[in-house]
Amino acid sequence: MTQFLYRSMQLGLSCLFGFSLPVTAIANDIILIDQLSNITPDSWAATTLQSVMKQYNSTQIYPQETLTRMEFTLLSQRVFAELPESIDPELISFRERLEHDFATEVATLSILKQKKPQYELNEAETTDFAPTIKLEGEVLLSLTQVGSGGKLNEDEEDGEEQRDDNLTLGSRTRINIDSSFFGEDRLRTRFQANNIVKTNDATGTDLARLSFQGDNGNKLELSRLEYYFPIDDNSIVYLEGVGGSLNDFAYTFNPHLSGSAKGSISRFAQRNPIYRQGEGSGVGLTYAFDDTVGISVGYLANEVEDPEIGFGNAAYGTIVQLNLYPTESIELGLTYVHSYNSIDTGTGTEKANDPFAGESEAIRGNSFGLQTNIDLGDDFHLGGWVGFTEATALDLPNQPSASILNWAITLGIPNLGGEGNLLGFAIGQPPTAINNDFIDDGDIYKDESSSLHIEGFYRWRMTDNLNVTFGVMTITNPEGDATEDDIFVGTIRTTFSF
Repeated sequence: MTQFLYRSMQLGLSCLFGFSLPVTAIANDIILIDQLSNITPDSWAATTLQSVMKQYNSTQIYPQETLTRMEFTLLSQRVFAELPESIDPELISFRERLEHDFATEVATLSILKQKKPQYELNEAETTDFAPTIKLEGEVLLSLTQVGSGGKLNEDEEDGEEQRDDNLTLGSRTRINIDSSFFGEDRLRTRFQANNIVKTNDATGTDLARLSFQGDNGNKLELSRLEYYFPIDDNSIVYLEGVGGSLNDFAYTFNPHLSGSAKGSISRFAQRNPIYRQGEGSGVGLTYAFDDTVGISVGYLANEVEDPEIGFGNAAYGTIVQLNLYPTESIELGLTYVHSYNSIDTGTGTEKANDPFAGESEAIRGNSFGLQTNIDLGDDFHLGGWVGFTEATALDLPNQPSASILNWAITLGIPNLGGEGNLLGFAIGQPPTAINNDFIDDGDIYKDESSSLHIEGFYRWRMTDNLNVTFGVMTITNPEGDATEDDIFVGTIRTTFSF
């Protein structure tokens, strides 16, 4: 193990500083460290293999998550084992490319089978793999400008009001250390440093937040600590130590727009905001009854490490979601979230984020969501959601309640203009307080009108490790005020990965 950790650290340094290392085999089990890039759901290998599985009605299931190279190779071998001997030239070409690009992983599986003659392909267990550690890195650069709209800020020198609409350049660096103890589990430790402009500060509203923004002064900090492992073929347990979110437990049915580095440019268009009513530390479970029905449950609490708060006084969120796959091209999610002091999703209006104007310190939330993703064929994916939250102030007289509504329609067109590219659109209403029992200064504390979020972006995959995204979004009636100018934000997001 000492030798393995030493070689893993060598590999990490090679990735960071550019020198190369040979393929390394260690002790009695083969540990391959020349290939570190995981297989994301939008990569050429993943999308092509899923197409093959659909075309030939494979009995295998492609998980809606990033796979290690070994996991992907094992799955692809299982799929091809089911295909008839006579297959078309395109499939032969695809198989040959897989065998070439994943030659290391194919060789490893072959060695494992030689070591254990009874090792059958359709019964292969990743518990035969030795513990591994992998290092992944990502650097994101953002060139962003608020074109118009948003609040006016008073200049400290002359007292005149002006808009914060200067062109900005920021960055985000992430380092993931992924460990696996028996192949199908994963312990992830993430360190992050960033200084990307907070567009909600510049515009005066969370409706204009970017999906990748944040500023910790470019100090490298622990931002994620999580571990998941399977119980059996149908269930997975998730443990969140730092930086957990309810969408870690539950699929959000928006696969093409969900990522902050390669998906939508806005926070709102990533997923139904009700998934953001819970963060921190906790536990979750997913269970698949069969290929068409599954369930996800989870609990997260914030600041439980503080003895003055702990689990007894922590803000929390719990989720129960029914996952339905009635056909090969239609996915549905029915979601319920119960929360306490976690109403603020960072995507809605001020009155939706805090429907009781700061007067309540005990807000109970009951949220309901419907999400869908529809494969229209020929690389067209139509999605959308609707979310409704009833928030109640438990510590105010008569316990007033507020109703908060949001909805969206999304469209993802992958591989447009080249393999790995993505054209994406989103239109919807961010969380809006449509009704409220709470009275503030004699007025009902609700939004007078609805804001509309409109977004378009194009991600250009220049190389396997470099993507550039051009995006723009506009917000009408900011903060539900029809008298305010519309907000326009444009950004160029460049993502390097290794």
